[in-house]
Amino acid sequence: MDHFAEYLVQKRPTSQDRLKQGLIVAAAVVLSVLIGAISVLTGWLFLLVLVIGAIYGAYYLLTGCYTEYEYTVTNGELDVDKIAGRRKRSHLLTVPVSKFTGFGVYTDQTDDPSDATLFLCSDNTGENAYYADFTTEEYGTARLIFTPNEEMVQTIVLFLPAALKRQFREIQAVADVDHAGIVQPFNTAAVIAETRAGRDLGNLEFLVVLGKLDRDVLKHVQNAGLVHAVRVFADVLFVVGDQLALGFE
Repeated sequence: MDHFAEYLVQKRPTSQDRLKQGLIVAAAVVLSVLIGAISVLTGWLFLLVLVIGAIYGAYYLLTGCYTEYEYTVTNGELDVDKIAGRRKRSHLLTVPVSKFTGFGVYTDQTDDPSDATLFLCSDNTGENAYYADFTTEEYGTARLIFTPNEEMVQTIVLFLPAALKRQFREIQAVADVDHAGIVQPFNTAAVIAETRAGRDLGNLEFLVVLGKLDRDVLKHVQNAGLVHAVRVFADVLFVVGDQLALGFE
């Protein structure tokens, strides 16, 4: 069965883009006024043709600032094209999704690798952006920042390496649960510190991922003594049950 997904986004203009557009409009207005004044003063009305040329030139340059990105996934291969002014298409990259070394939601808190080539191909709204890390012979370590829709995201997930697919689905499940207000996220390191110290878990909030506890917590519990393990699991079940009860109230 073939898997195909395609999505087109329009890039929101940056402040630099808006400045460029403003300069183009200003230049076109000034040039048109000068040519019009010269043609009236000299009687060379044929110069008015140049005004039409200036207006068309400004239109051409302004539409050239209009940028779109097209993403296409075909049987696990991701292609990204850039379309300028709705008339000029340039191919940016092709990468197999199976070669991704990282994939997830991109936010302001996401750190970009310092040594990676960045492909900034999102709609520049700061919403619903994702990142994809990979390595190619041409660019070395690279990161794509883009804005796929939900259908494309799910198509990409189908072809992710097993570890990335599992990680993404767990995080997605957590986000869905948290959004529903049933269980709030917790700090794994804090939980492990508490269990190692033999303290009562008290009001620590636990994260339920696909019906399982976080692997780090489970691993530590498995390595703990039997008595302590029973205590930890009892506390865990109590907290999770309490959180679920609150979520359904």
